[in-house]
Amino acid sequence: MKVINLHEQLLNFLNARFPKKADLCNLVSDYLRVERESVYRRLRGNVAFTVQELGILSQKMGFSIDSLLYRGANTKNSLVVNMIFPRTMHSITELNDTLKASANMLDRIATQKGVELGAVACIIPVEFFILYPNLTKFLYFKWGYHHVDDDQFRNYDAWEMPESIRQWSLAVRAAYDNFDDLFYIWDDAVIWSTINELNYFTDVHIISSEAAQVIREDLHAMLRSMERDSQVGANSLGKTFNLYTSNVNMGISCSYARSSTGLCHTFLNSTFFNTTMSDNQEVCTNICNWIKSMKKVATLISGSGEKERILFFEKQHAMVDHR
Repeated sequence: MKVINLHEQLLNFLNARFPKKADLCNLVSDYLRVERESVYRRLRGNVAFTVQELGILSQKMGFSIDSLLYRGANTKNSLVVNMIFPRTMHSITELNDTLKASANMLDRIATQKGVELGAVACIIPVEFFILYPNLTKFLYFKWGYHHVDDDQFRNYDAWEMPESIRQWSLAVRAAYDNFDDLFYIWDDAVIWSTINELNYFTDVHIISSEAAQVIREDLHAMLRSMERDSQVGANSLGKTFNLYTSNVNMGISCSYARSSTGLCHTFLNSTFFNTTMSDNQEVCTNICNWIKSMKKVATLISGSGEKERILFFEKQHAMVDHR
């Protein structure tokens, strides 16, 4: 049996993914929180990465150690999915690393020209809700309630969202603002599921009726903004914006960002923010093709399709008011 040099395979993988050594060094230094000179020694092969460092890079860069060990097997197009278990986190600020990684990856492609964003959404994307403070607080509180083992998530009115979470979310939104062409395929269950959860928290007296009402008002405002953008086919920055309504239950949220030069990043969302990210070009191409194929089972309501657009948003507003 051939013995695989894991460190050599890791260096080959990193060098293939990041041709510019300075960019690779900066990224690894940021992830491992070590000095650049220490990173250079590792990248030159003078010093081996520790098991702990290998694990961190695997998690942050979205590759599996198996894919390095079994290069001959068909694992190069695999995608490592990060699963978050309920009530296992100690603080909601642990999201900072995920949001930062998402913002950094988006920033890298936002510097390119002619970036297209395509997305399938069955949850409200962060770039939509972050402009509405009450809705933002509710969605992060809801996430904390399910995933953080802390009694502070038993009282919505008393809870204060960490400023660091808001700032990193705004950084994600800022990256999206630099994209040139955006389209979203919107699952009909997005608003319905959000309102169901809001009603649950109200029924069990975790959220007051007064707080729930201002969250609903933010949802209405978000929908009105979406309707204006879809009517003219462009967002407030003049970037192309197309909205499709899905004719089937999508059951997943994912997106891709691809530049005219071919650089592509892809994101899978288990919640409203990106939890699994990849810049593997073959993985990105497959997900990009899948998202575009879903247009075949969706209805375009931007620009033309006035009747469908009016009926869609009337239905969404009615859902928001459902109690």
